Amino acid sequence: MNTYKIVGVVATLALSAGLLAACGDNDDKQSNNNNNTNYSSKKSSDKTTSQRDLNGKSFHLSMDDAIKMFQDKNKEADLTSVKLEYENGKAVYKIEGADNMKDYEMVFDADSKEVLEDKAESMDADDKNDVQNDKINMTGIISMDEAMQKATAESDGAVTSIELERSFNDTVYSVSIENGTNESDVTVNAKDGSVMNVEND
Repeated sequence: MNTYKIVGVVATLALSAGLLAACGDNDDKQSNNNNNTNYSSKKSSDKTTSQRDLNGKSFHLSMDDAIKMFQDKNKEADLTSVKLEYENGKAVYKIEGADNMKDYEMVFDADSKEVLEDKAESMDADDKNDVQNDKINMTGIISMDEAMQKATAESDGAVTSIELERSFNDTVYSVSIENGTNESDVTVNAKDGSVMNVEND
């Protein structure tokens, strides 16, 4: 074979090998970039969830103080729901109650203690019949912090909301928990701290 032809073939093979290696490097870089993007997205999501984690957080306004502020304003109302959650970037208490005539709802900023919402609505006959069934028994209940600890011991993750409410004959805490893309709702008995139910989505 002609020497020039041999050199040409060798050069062509070397060039082809170089191109294939470059393509392989690009594919690896693209794969790494995709992995980094997925990791960054997950990390960002986890950070957002952790920032909204109510478990272990302390606020200037306690649940007991928020309830007292509600009862001072609505003296005849029975409590039907006490909820702590993040809304529009703020931790808020949403407290609901009712008497024989009206439903009441107040929303408090858990840090500034500001009243964000205060409303009352007249009840119809059906609502009046439900008041006694929805009334919360506050005697001897555990704290929200204790309920969150019980719930996260059963289902690990960030607590995004917790609500004190009536469920049949029991006063319970309903605790919503997020862990990555997994969500669970844990029901904790507000009297003895026992976990009554766990629902996973």
